[in-house]
Parts: sequence; C-alpha cells; structure tokens
Amino acid sequence: MSKGEDTRRRMIAAAAEMLERSGYAGAGIQELLEAGKAPRGSLYFHFPGGKEQLAVEALQVSASEVTRLLDAHLATERGLVAGLRRALATLADRAEASGFEKGCPVSAVVLSSGATPEPVRAAAAEALRAWQQLLTERLRAEGLTPTESRRRAALLLSSIEGALLLMRAHRSRAPVEELSKELERLLSLD
Repeated sequence: MSKGEDTRRRMIAAAAEMLERSGYAGAGIQELLEAGKAPRGSLYFHFPGGKEQLAVEALQVSASEVTRLLDAHLATERGLVAGLRRALATLADRAEASGFEKGCPVSAVVLSSGATPEPVRAAAAEALRAWQQLLTERLRAEGLTPTESRRRAALLLSSIEGALLLMRAHRSRAPVEELSKELERLLSLD
C-alpha cells in the first residue's frame, strides 16, 4: 500500500470512528485530520468534496463492516434467530469495549440529520435500507411471504436500532440482551 493510500485509509477509519461517536456536526475537520494523522492539505487532496465526501465514504465503509458481520453470523449460525443473537452479542461486545461510545455506525449521523448534508444523510439511509433488505431476504429464506418478510424486517431493524440506542444511552448492554431474548417471539418463527 502506498503512503497516499495509507493516509486515505487512516482518514476514512478516523472519520468512521468520529461519525459513530459524535455525528456529522461533532466531527470537526481539524479533529478528523489529527485522528487520521494526516496533514491539513491531505483532506482535499484525497477527498476533493471535503468533509462531506470523507463522511460519505466513511459511512459506506462502516455500513459494509456491519453488513459483513450480519452476513457472517446469519450464514454460520443454525437459524435466523441464532444468527441474530450472535450478531447482537458482537455489537454489544463492541459497544462495551468502547465504553458505550459505539453502537450503530450510522445512527449518530441520522440523529443529527438537521446538521448533516443531504449526501451524508442519504449514505446513512442507504446503509439502513441495505440492512433491511438483507433481513428481508433472510426472512424470505425462512419461508415468509415477500410482504411479511418486508414487514418483519422493518420491525426487526427498528428493534435492533432502538436497542443499540438504548444501550448507548444507558451505558449497558441490557437492552440488546433483552431484545436477543425476545427475538423468537418478535419474529414468531418458533
């Protein structure tokens, strides 16, 4: 990897971390550069669209990581509920390791959407749409109709996002653990 590629990668990783913790408005340019160990001129060199472009790319990377996590757990566990429980436990472990500063990598951006440029908000919305689609497809594989799969995927994603938000607010993994216990009933897949 070239020095320029390494700088770009570090900047994206730092931006993803800051966006998850503080939202778009809370991620200042100077803090992004310092966290990414990048000189001032490198922001516009690597991201001609500035902070907005960096934020979009960071959200896309974060969303891909969560998608891979969901895919991996849903593919390796026996049954949808077991896969979701494992994914929730992994997200709770990650949050706990960060002192509950982390939860969903896009929620802080969505929650501060009034101060967030449209392309950044749209990237966050696309991540949520992709996760809902993944859940919809998995529910279809469980034998549900397309309409029922979409309905339950929306309910499930809303429940997961809510549990992650409550986990951060209460600085406790309890909301995620409670959701994990209720998944079978929530999905009525027993």
